[in-house]
Amino acid sequence: MARYTGTIEAPHSAEAVWSYLADLRSVGEWDPSVESVELTGGEPRSESARYELEVSFRGRSISLPYRVVEVDRPRRVVFAAETDSVSARDEARIEPVGAGHSRVTWDADLRLKGFRKLFELPFRALFAQLGQNAERGLDQRLHEPALEAPSQRVAG
Repeated sequence: MARYTGTIEAPHSAEAVWSYLADLRSVGEWDPSVESVELTGGEPRSESARYELEVSFRGRSISLPYRVVEVDRPRRVVFAAETDSVSARDEARIEPVGAGHSRVTWDADLRLKGFRKLFELPFRALFAQLGQNAERGLDQRLHEPALEAPSQRVAG
């Protein structure tokens, strides 16, 4: 199992941060390993939501079919993906820390399946680097003045 947990202070309310992160399309704005993300079914921010992520990993593109498995607005949202080679679980926990501020903890867990388990130990270091890059990107994004969820943006 490879796991990465990062915590960020955000100058936005817990509700605003939850609304942004609970729509997984936002991950394309802050995680540099995500090449694309698409809502493929259901409603964003609900347990009916399904997403398709294309993730860059060691020069290869990997498709991950994510779904929302738990929603606790505005405190928590959990996403999961399952393929024949990996099982992934991402949890965002948001807590208020003063007027208009919040703390976000993103907990990512990735388990290799089958013969790939043999590569789990070296994979942990790589996953830690991917997690650090994502945490830096999320920190930058959450410190921008406007925090609109992807579905609220108007093309123009």
